Amino acid sequence: MFLQILMMKVLISCGVAVVFAALFCLGGCNDGIDVRQEYDFSVSTWHLPTEIGPDEEVEIRFTLRSSGLFAGSFYRIAYVQIEGEGEVYDTEGTRLRPQEFRGITSLPELDARDPQKQLFTLYYKSLGEDADRIQFIVQDNFGQERTLEVSFSSEEDDTQAARTD
Repeated sequence: MFLQILMMKVLISCGVAVVFAALFCLGGCNDGIDVRQEYDFSVSTWHLPTEIGPDEEVEIRFTLRSSGLFAGSFYRIAYVQIEGEGEVYDTEGTRLRPQEFRGITSLPELDARDPQKQLFTLYYKSLGEDADRIQFIVQDNFGQERTLEVSFSSEEDDTQAARTD
């Protein structure tokens, strides 16, 4: 009889342990696992001059920041000349064509040590005497786009404005 009571207590204890183990395992499961590939990103430039003269070039240092990390992320950049006349090229002098996207990873001297903060440099050269306005478009491989507008007044405009005042 003592042995039967002892066996019954052992079976009840094991049953309670199994129930607690099952509750613990089920409580740790989460059907809402967040598997993401697409993350928000931003594009900015370092300080730029406000005016530019004909045939003068300006270094434009870009920072691309991503809010998350996905190994398959790919970014590309294009530009549109809204006002003025000029050209955009990379640090090796390779000219970018207006409205044609180019992969950021193909840019020379890309600093991608931190995949969530990539740094790269482009140059803009004014080819006219009017004010220049350029819009840069950065797009990821999921179709998200960010635009950044850069504008320069011409040194000639400033000279004329000084004469009329």
